[in-house]
Amino acid sequence: MGYTAVRRQLESVTAMLLLLVALAGTQTALARGSASAELELAPPVPERNGDWTYTVRPDDSLEAISDRLLGAARDQEDLVSYNNISTHQPLIPGETLKVPLNWLERSPKPARATSVTGAVFVYPHLETQRRHLSVGDRLNVGDEVRTTNGQAIIKLADGSVLQLERQSRLTFDRLTQYGRSGMADTRMNLERGRINTEVEPFEHRGSRFQIETPSAVAAVRGTAFSLESRKDGTLLEVREGEVWFGDGEDQKAVHTGYSAFQGANGSQSLAPLDAGPNIQTDGTRIDSMPMDIRWEGTPEAGRYRVRLFDRDTGEWLISKEVENTRVNLDQLGNGEYRLHVASIGPRNRHSEISTLDFVVNRQAHPAELMAPANQTTLDSEQPEFQWQRQDNSEQARIEVARTAAFEDIVAASDWGRMGRARLNQTLKPGQYHWRVVTRKGDASSATSKVHQFTMAGELANARIISANRIDNRVSLYWNRVENAQGYRVQLARDDSFSDIVEEVTVENTETRVELETGQRYHVRVKGLATDPMTSNWGEPYQISIQ
Repeated sequence: MGYTAVRRQLESVTAMLLLLVALAGTQTALARGSASAELELAPPVPERNGDWTYTVRPDDSLEAISDRLLGAARDQEDLVSYNNISTHQPLIPGETLKVPLNWLERSPKPARATSVTGAVFVYPHLETQRRHLSVGDRLNVGDEVRTTNGQAIIKLADGSVLQLERQSRLTFDRLTQYGRSGMADTRMNLERGRINTEVEPFEHRGSRFQIETPSAVAAVRGTAFSLESRKDGTLLEVREGEVWFGDGEDQKAVHTGYSAFQGANGSQSLAPLDAGPNIQTDGTRIDSMPMDIRWEGTPEAGRYRVRLFDRDTGEWLISKEVENTRVNLDQLGNGEYRLHVASIGPRNRHSEISTLDFVVNRQAHPAELMAPANQTTLDSEQPEFQWQRQDNSEQARIEVARTAAFEDIVAASDWGRMGRARLNQTLKPGQYHWRVVTRKGDASSATSKVHQFTMAGELANARIISANRIDNRVSLYWNRVENAQGYRVQLARDDSFSDIVEEVTVENTETRVELETGQRYHVRVKGLATDPMTSNWGEPYQISIQ
């Protein structure tokens, strides 16, 4: 055999050996459950080992990749050595780098409560005292959330949303993000109760989202599903995507439109979801309350689950089960809403969710004032006011102010649906303005025209406060009298005021008089009122100059 033939035979053998090595490496990676195959070909294993594959982006550099992904103990030299590449060779967008998972920087990413209704409590990790969960609260690894007669919406750092129903108990076991890569590891434990999830699709195959119950494990990669943990087992309902479901050793893929039950005794069953109820509505733009929503019932459904959300804020407003095929909604403010209805069949299996989006746009109308008429005089301290509404579903109240601009409201009534009311407090004598404010919900209100009335009565008495002397001149000061149109001052030599020395009318609460030395005088003041108001003289004040 010549040299050339021997060389060709050696090259052929070498190529065959390299191919066998590559195939063996691929089988090893799949057997280990690598990041590229773990959730596509098999359910996730309890712990992840091996490499994560990073795809190079335009304008990437080894330094930037290392800074973004690696923990403090590793740098770009380790990345170069592990991938057997040259630091002088530029990276090509689209090519891949292998990164050992234990090299990645791990950081906790807390969840956040975005809606809380009713009684919901959080038991912080390593703390003995529970506290009420509030909107905006952060939830960290080890924290436990318990709902009693309330419900909560929790948003994870990756954008996934959890809706925790009443009588549920959820613990966050892991909330981890690897570097700034976007790869995340989220694990929770649903001890009891029901949770509805909308999991964001994973951008990286190494990511994990897993919920464990006492009888089953559900692992997903971007889907919408419900999970219910109860004494006899765990119920899964998949409405979008795919969920790996079962006990720790035997997990099967459950696809869109199916439910699965994992019994506490290890039994498994699979069934298609029933179609959601057919919601009947006269329209999706509502201008009056209450509103009645109905749907067609199904023979196998004994109950229906109704949930209502505010589409503007994301707040979860209603979550309840009903036995009939209707729900009555009242007192909704103007805004956009989303209603979910699902039938509940045997073994508490829920159907597909039927959705109704609607808008409440209630516009209030001005009321027509009836009594008292404009420019009326009243003598009752708590008169009755009457008006006519344009819409009987509107609420209304009276407002009373001193001026027609209503800068300062001095009295009002309670909100009500009647066309008459009395004020919550009595009015002092004087002139007033009144109007009626109508409202629909919390976002729309209207005001009527303004009427004026006079409350009859007697002005309060004026009382001289002080008298200051300069030579034979005395300055007198008295208190301001509410509703007085001015003041009258009398100066007399006798206490019966039959011998009047001086009488003046002033606008302010002070005046100056001249007295003779050695004489004793009496002075009194009263506020001036217009009909039908009356007034009396205040107590006399004695003064003299020695």
